[in-house]
Amino acid sequence: MGDQARGKPEMSIDDRIEALMRDWELYVSEQAAMARKFDERYAKLTEQQAATEREIGRLARLQARTEERLTRAIRLSVLDARRQRKRNGEFDKRHAEFDAAMKRLEASQERTEASLRAFIESLKSGNGHK
Repeated sequence: MGDQARGKPEMSIDDRIEALMRDWELYVSEQAAMARKFDERYAKLTEQQAATEREIGRLARLQARTEERLTRAIRLSVLDARRQRKRNGEFDKRHAEFDAAMKRLEASQERTEASLRAFIESLKSGNGHK
C-alpha cells in the first residue's frame, strides 16, 4: 500500500533520495559513535588487562620468594632438629656417665663411712693405741 492509500501525499524521487540520505547519515553517525565507544572500551580493557598481567607477575615473584623462604626455613628447621637430637644424645650420654660416676662415688662414700665407723669402734673398744 502506497503513501497515498494511507492518506499521505506521494513523495517525489528526490524527496525519497533525500530521506534515504538522512537515514543513511543518521546510521553512519550512530555507527561512528558506537565505534568510538567500542574503541574507548577496548582501550580501557587493554589497560586493565595489562595492569592485571603486571599484578600477576608481581604476585608470581612474591610467591616464588615465599617458596624460597619456606624451603630455606624447612631446611634450617631440619638441620636444627638434627643438631638438637645430636645434642640430646650427647647430653644423655654425659648424664648417664655422670649418674654412673655418682653411683661409684656413693658406693665409695659408703665404704669410707663403713671403714670410718669400724675405725671409730676399734678405738672405743680398746683395740687401738692409747
